[in-house]
Amino acid sequence: MSGKGMATVMLVSSAAPGSPSPRSTGPSGVGVDEAQAASSVSAAAPPTTAMPSLFLVVRMTLHSGKCVRLLRGVGRLTRILGYGIQFGITCPCFAGYRARTGSRRARCKLDTVSQTDSRDEEVKMRAAVLSSHDLDGLTVAEVDVPAPGADEVLVRVDTVGVNQLDLNVIAGIGPGAQAQLPRILGIDPAGEIIAVGAGVDQRRIGQTVVVKPNIACGACARCQAGDEADCPKQTVVGVHRDGGAAEFVAVPTRNAIDRHGLDAAQATAVVHSASIVINAVRTVALSAGDRVLVTGAGGTLGRAAVAIALARGAEVVAASRRHLAPLGDEQVVQASGAEALSAALGAGEGFDVVLDVSGHGPTLSAGIAALRWGGRAVFCAASVDSDLRIDARDFYLRRKRLFGVASARYEDVAEALALAAAGALPSLVGRRYAFDDIATAYRDFPRKGDGKVVVDVR
Repeated sequence: MSGKGMATVMLVSSAAPGSPSPRSTGPSGVGVDEAQAASSVSAAAPPTTAMPSLFLVVRMTLHSGKCVRLLRGVGRLTRILGYGIQFGITCPCFAGYRARTGSRRARCKLDTVSQTDSRDEEVKMRAAVLSSHDLDGLTVAEVDVPAPGADEVLVRVDTVGVNQLDLNVIAGIGPGAQAQLPRILGIDPAGEIIAVGAGVDQRRIGQTVVVKPNIACGACARCQAGDEADCPKQTVVGVHRDGGAAEFVAVPTRNAIDRHGLDAAQATAVVHSASIVINAVRTVALSAGDRVLVTGAGGTLGRAAVAIALARGAEVVAASRRHLAPLGDEQVVQASGAEALSAALGAGEGFDVVLDVSGHGPTLSAGIAALRWGGRAVFCAASVDSDLRIDARDFYLRRKRLFGVASARYEDVAEALALAAAGALPSLVGRRYAFDDIATAYRDFPRKGDGKVVVDVR
């Protein structure tokens, strides 16, 4: 079955012999009429120790977006009446059953009210699974839907981004070498919470969220001091645990962040990229009036960096290999390499801040050389094969400072999403690919052009 799915719902009163037989609503696709359900039991005797039991039996083969509301509604009704509910469901929304029981299967009582006549059915999803460190090892395959554990939520994924970190995982280099295969890729999915694990507020079900990929340990000195972005024990979705290039992903509830109406693709583009830039801007204490150089300004992080620096009142020079249309009143410098950048900048008056998002060592070196006395440089990306060369004497005598920023705080993510929702950031979404073409998206990534590459999972 495809589409929005179908539900078969039965309300059954197990009464004494001679009582009227139960009536099925039949295939509905939307649920049960609560008023009809109430009338079907209104003639029953008031609940006593010998009261009849009201059973709800559901067969649902796909999440329709309404199954949760259906069960909530019937749950309210039966609590008022004092009856009990029994249900089984194949919908992935209720993978929480597996979290509670430890089962790898979801139990479904297929069109029967018998408590013993039941069978198990595998609940599957499609996912981009990497089984070897090359693109040939990437396939879209059917795997088990994950069960949300304690303090976790299950997200039905709409979109996921393509990132340099994904390519590192595929190649098995740099931070990507930590991934144990097989691994489901995808660090920044956006979607809807459809199930929760133990300890998570049920009201989270139905929230539209985006996933912060870096998961802090919460226990180390950095985390205790509120600097979870610098947690040395942090893990990453899509690297150390299965990611969001799949129809469903289970993540810690704290990392599933309400996107407050922002569409899924834009949230995917913002959650990692713009949040890191906000962390970088805070780290170097960028303020109004600072003269700022943004290197790598043509990419997703670069566009975000230019916009955020302008919003903070900085005087911005945006440098890129490609021709750029200005986002505001920044000066644009087109330079094909570090030497060309140095030549374009010239002796000049120098910069208070350099925001490097190119990940290119020689480009960062050129930026550091262009810093004023007491200038601050921060880099938010790094190629695995880059060497950074600086004039140590100049760096020392001119009191320059250098910072590295590789992730963001939860507050940074919230600020980035708020800026995007308010229209303070440009659209960061670039090329989009269908889920079946995800291998092509990874292959094309080095030639991605402007904006975030986004894969539409649904």
